This record gives sequence, structure tokens and C-alpha cells, in this order.
Amino acid sequence: MAPDPRWLPLERLRDAALEDLDLALTLWETRGAGEVLDMRMREKALQKCLQDAYASLEQVALRILALAEDPKPSGSSWHEDLLVMVTRPSSRRPAFAGMLFPELDELRRFRHVAVHSYLGFRLDRAAPAIESAARLRSELPAAFEHFGKAFGLLPG
Repeated sequence: MAPDPRWLPLERLRDAALEDLDLALTLWETRGAGEVLDMRMREKALQKCLQDAYASLEQVALRILALAEDPKPSGSSWHEDLLVMVTRPSSRRPAFAGMLFPELDELRRFRHVAVHSYLGFRLDRAAPAIESAARLRSELPAAFEHFGKAFGLLPG
């Protein structure tokens, strides 16, 4: 049985996030190798990869709320509110990746720093985000599948 067509955009965003997490983890593992310019390029690339991975996951969260016809958060804390909302069930849908909330929240906080304080970004302070990225890379595929089945988008 084929997945519900509404699953396909979520799958595409999932794959983009996983690809960015893979690249960020590779860049982290190879840090310190190369010339100063090469290290700065790696630092900026790592920052961008983690930022893009979270942006893809945020788009997944917004689409999940839309599919369930749940309200979207608004106001100055909407990024955090979105994560809280999507990782908890509503009356119309199951929770998405609730057990990964701490890692998703760490990546959200990292994204905030990457976007708003990029001049102060220091690679040596990225270790918590990298640890979260590694767990997300490992456990997100199963979380997506579990959500897809529980919400009726994937055959169960």
C-alpha cells in the first residue's frame, strides 16, 4: 500500500534535514584539519548545515500542524512554541518526535545563535548542538515513520 500523498512533502523535508545533519557531522569530525581559511569555511558550512537542518524540521512541524488543522503559533516566541506544540499530541494528531524534544530544542537554540549572533559564533561552543544532531540523525527516521503510521499517512 502506498503512503498518503500528504506524506511526500514531509518525507522530502525529512531527507533534506538528514542530509544537512550528515554534512554537519562530517564537518565537525574533520574540524581542525587544514589551513585557517579552510577551517573558517568549515565553521561557516557547519553553522549553515545545522541552521538548514533545523529550518527543514521547522517546516515539517508547520506542515504537521496544517495537516491536522491545528493553529500555528504566533508572537515573539513562535519558534519555541511551535516545537512545544508539535512534540505533544493534540486532539487531531499524535505527537511528533516527543522523545527528541531536548535535541530539537538544542538545535533550535543553535539556529537562533547562528541567525542572530553569527558574528559571535564559536565552533568550540557547538559541541552540544553536534551531540543533539548526532542523536537526531540516528533517531529521526524512526520518529518520522512512527508519526506517519500513527497519523495514518503511512501504511501501518
